[in-house]
Amino acid sequence: MKIPTDGGSSLSHNPFASLNLEGLPPGPAESASPASATQVQNFQDIARRYS
Repeated sequence: MKIPTDGGSSLSHNPFASLNLEGLPPGPAESASPASATQVQNFQDIARRYS
């Protein structure tokens, strides 16, 4: 039996469609900053040790 790999049909139900922000506290003023180049380098170094 072949398994199709074309992505199939899109989802027909969106479980988040009826959600709203009413009653929720405001979010943070600023979003989290992306990882710095040093943090990325440290992560890559750690990943190399365990690969």
